[in-house]
Amino acid sequence: MAQRVGAGEHGPWPALDTVRRVVAEVAREAGYRLVVLFGSAARGEPAEDLDLGILARGPLDAVAATNRLTPALGTQAVDVADLGRADPLLLMLVARDGVPLYEASPGEFARFASLAARRFFDTRKFREVEREMIGEFVAQHEAGLKSEPRQGAAG
Repeated sequence: MAQRVGAGEHGPWPALDTVRRVVAEVAREAGYRLVVLFGSAARGEPAEDLDLGILARGPLDAVAATNRLTPALGTQAVDVADLGRADPLLLMLVARDGVPLYEASPGEFARFASLAARRFFDTRKFREVEREMIGEFVAQHEAGLKSEPRQGAAG
């Protein structure tokens, strides 16, 4: 039995081999370096859309990419992420959970995953500082709410 990507509101999606074949045709025609299925559909979970990460040879026109992929895949439920501009957290999630659908050259996904891991770990200190700042903000906000008199309280 063919492996299927996660079925959802707009699914069930075609078999993974079919998605891979269709995406490869579009990717070759458009000159993409890498296309990766990620998110719920890649994990085989129910999904409302197909999340596709694309690494182009230059800047990616995400609208044009979506317009190429939706008719080819037979669904409007396609979300495209530009892997050349994505933040390190998304890159790491794609590298960790993603299913490569197309590689212009052998090892393209492995090179992408290596770079994604390096970027993720290199930016760890920034995520930690951000988490601390958000925690402080929330604590200050909660403290402010507790010290303010309640509106409409009987006095």
